[in-house]
Amino acid sequence: EDAARVSKSASGLVLLEGRAQPGLVALALGADGPADIAVQGTSFSLARALEIAPAGTAQAAFYLAAGPERDGAEATAAGLRGDR
Repeated sequence: EDAARVSKSASGLVLLEGRAQPGLVALALGADGPADIAVQGTSFSLARALEIAPAGTAQAAFYLAAGPERDGAEATAAGLRGDR
C-alpha cells in the first residue's frame, strides 16, 4: 500500500510522489512564470494570472516532468522551464 504525498517545492513546483520507499516515480508540475500554488492534503491547485490588453494575446505553459524520485522530477522540470 502506498499513499500519495503532495508538496510544494522551494522552486515553485508541485511535487507528487508516493510515501513508500523506494518510490517508483515522482512527478513535478510547474508553470513558465510566477504561479499561485495551493496544497491541501493530496489536493492541489496551480494557477497563472495573465493580464491581456484588448485585442491582445498571451501565452502560458505548464510543465509536467517525471523522474525516479522527487529530485529527478524537480531537475527535469527545471530543465523544461529553462532554469538550468
